[in-house]
Amino acid sequence: MSSIGNNYNNSWDYSGMYSSNSNNANNGLFGISLTDYASIRNGSYSKLLKATYAQQDAQEKKTKAATETKNLTTMKTGADALKNSTAALTNHKLWEKKTIKEKNEETGEVTEKKDYDWGAITEAVKQFVSDYNTVIGNAGSSDTNSILRNATNMIKTTEANSKLLEKVGIKIGSDNKLTLDEDKLKSASIGTLKTLFEGSGSYADRINQKASNMGRAATKATDTYNSEGKYTNSAASAILAGNTSGTSAIGSSGKATYKISDEMKSAILDQLKLDYYMYGGSKGTTDSKSYQTKLNDYLKSLDSKDRTAAANTITKLREELSNQVDKQIKAQVPGWNSGSTVANSVLDKVFANTDELMKNAESVIYNGSVNLGI
Repeated sequence: MSSIGNNYNNSWDYSGMYSSNSNNANNGLFGISLTDYASIRNGSYSKLLKATYAQQDAQEKKTKAATETKNLTTMKTGADALKNSTAALTNHKLWEKKTIKEKNEETGEVTEKKDYDWGAITEAVKQFVSDYNTVIGNAGSSDTNSILRNATNMIKTTEANSKLLEKVGIKIGSDNKLTLDEDKLKSASIGTLKTLFEGSGSYADRINQKASNMGRAATKATDTYNSEGKYTNSAASAILAGNTSGTSAIGSSGKATYKISDEMKSAILDQLKLDYYMYGGSKGTTDSKSYQTKLNDYLKSLDSKDRTAAANTITKLREELSNQVDKQIKAQVPGWNSGSTVANSVLDKVFANTDELMKNAESVIYNGSVNLGI
């Protein structure tokens, strides 16, 4: 008993489980009543102890889930703030010359000149640095793969622009956070600043995209982080576990594959595009609610005997489609790895003929080249 108990929270008081209504210690064995001793011998106490440990484990998982949900909410707030501050930096109006009025304190004379609003530029850059550092700090406590991946890509993007950033007073610390020298910023070349921050394709724009991805990932993860502390595809999990309302438990099908409807295949392709355009094709990204709903409805529409085969076929079909897309991307971008950023122009070419992609994937699946594990 003691060896089991050492693995659990020692602050719990288990002594109540061993109490006895008997006041006659002489009738006991080593201070334990004969009734309690008999319960220990027949295993009653062991079962009770295990049940108590199970209750403790459930509470710890619930606490972990609540903590992760809180972290994800904080992550979403920080990512949205960074998205807003980078959007402000990319705004062309910030980088236009404006009519600046200056008053001579001695003479009272007011003069006008065309210049950049360095006060507004400085405040915009300061806000960006603050929001960037908040996101990097929050990402360090996240367990969500897509958030960690985008944070890593954000850091790499910043490192790739480190020399330009240093020219405008921004340095990268050992903790990957940024520091700003305002004096150096105000004396920096406006051309360098515009290169870094203005418009589409700039450094700020790329950080904006990653912040957007992280915000969406945090929202999706919050929706699907369950009390067991695991990320799930909630629709598919419910169907395959037989827990969806109106759906009976899924039985075993004798089929190795199941012919998927055209409507479901279209949903698979839509989700596949989302995986690549948003997440670089990383497998394990939480599926969109739209896809989960379509999968849920589709599996519910089938006979119970066919659902396992259909669900496994869909899984393998998605895997094979991803394999084919990965191959085509690598043919255009040597050295690319799944989960890394992919230029939209490359993806546009890959997804130009989705019918061909699906045809090739189905050929592999239905020819039995892939083990469906049924």
